[in-house]
Amino acid sequence: MKDNHNTDKLLRDALDGYRPVPDSSTKEKFLNRAAASAPAQTHMNRLYLMLLLGALLLAIMAGLFYIPVFHSNNTVSENQAMTSSVSEPGTTDSSPATVSATDTMATKANNLTQSMATVTIAENVAKPVNTRLIETTETTHPEYVAQDDEVTDTPVSEIEVGEAQVTSAGTEAVAINQPETITPLVTEEPLPVSDEKAGDSPTQSKAAAGRFGLGIFYRPEIVFNIIENNKLIHNAGLELQYRFFDKRYMLRSGLGLSLSKGYYEYAVAYNEYLGSYNHLDSITFTLAANKFHLIPTYYQSERAVFDTGIQVTYSRVYKQHLYLQIPLEFGYDFFRSATTSLGFRLGPTLSLLIGHKPIQFVYDPGNDNIVQINQITPDRIRSNWQVSGGLNFTRYVGRYMIEAEPRVAYYFNSVYEKANKSKSPISVSVRIGLGFW
Repeated sequence: MKDNHNTDKLLRDALDGYRPVPDSSTKEKFLNRAAASAPAQTHMNRLYLMLLLGALLLAIMAGLFYIPVFHSNNTVSENQAMTSSVSEPGTTDSSPATVSATDTMATKANNLTQSMATVTIAENVAKPVNTRLIETTETTHPEYVAQDDEVTDTPVSEIEVGEAQVTSAGTEAVAINQPETITPLVTEEPLPVSDEKAGDSPTQSKAAAGRFGLGIFYRPEIVFNIIENNKLIHNAGLELQYRFFDKRYMLRSGLGLSLSKGYYEYAVAYNEYLGSYNHLDSITFTLAANKFHLIPTYYQSERAVFDTGIQVTYSRVYKQHLYLQIPLEFGYDFFRSATTSLGFRLGPTLSLLIGHKPIQFVYDPGNDNIVQINQITPDRIRSNWQVSGGLNFTRYVGRYMIEAEPRVAYYFNSVYEKANKSKSPISVSVRIGLGFW
């Protein structure tokens, strides 16, 4: 060790202050690998997230379960109030003055002991006449004679009844001036009691007459937390709606297509093209006519010359992806009027990849010699689940409806087979629908 001491000291003095500088390509690869190795998301975080979403959904369903009970009680109270305000069949709607006059004549008629004609007149005044037209044989006014399709609507107060005079018990006398003509009385029919809530117009009744609805929709969507720059997705499809209970609750399902365009990035390793030359493949000789000279024939081929160093470039190939979507959504309208409704929609959607095709090739190698091609962007996932919800606004025009619905969606899995980010994708969209009941 003592013999090597001076040599070690000499080496340390020579390397004092020296710092190794790594190669730029090696440094770049190290940084890319460090950035790509994101911390893995633990199973416990996903379990807590699923439990939280399940508890929130159960709370919403439990709250909405009691709403129709309270709403139905109010409906019964309103229907009872409407029924009590409607007159019984056979009862004539008359003014207070008419009722008072009728009661007075009925009281006087009970005390009369005169002829049957007088009693008959009192009974006719006390009870409403449920006929369309009463015509006596003694009438002399032709204007009271109506056609079969005409109804004379005259209140009870227009019946001319003479004054009644009541004397003492011994000399009781009643004088009633009977008119020559009795004006007919018409009993108004009672108003029908509707089963619908008070305030619902005929337009709303017709619009909400059916429980099944069919419609089409278009929904542009922007997705975040993906590595592609083209984040716009087009969604369209056919849907079926079913309303139950008091038609404020609904289920919606159907089939839809989702069309998206994205790029696949490739790392291309190649040898750069430097030029070409004529390579001698073979040579033949032919004897000349003088039998003395030889005529050579050269066979050549062009050979390309490439650099021996390998270079790497990055290229993108754009592809189009087509997904089949199967949604199942629950909805509730917390506001509903004759022509509009406002509520929310919430539910899961299953997406299945049914096809993809390349639509644009960006890379052109030219004369370079391709050594290797590595795909950097992972392939799209075959199936994916997402949960989405939004605020729904519906406008009713007869049996047709127009819907506008801003929505937010959360993807449970990445849109790629190998996720390169710890965060799951989210999206915002606006759904436009047209349907009929």
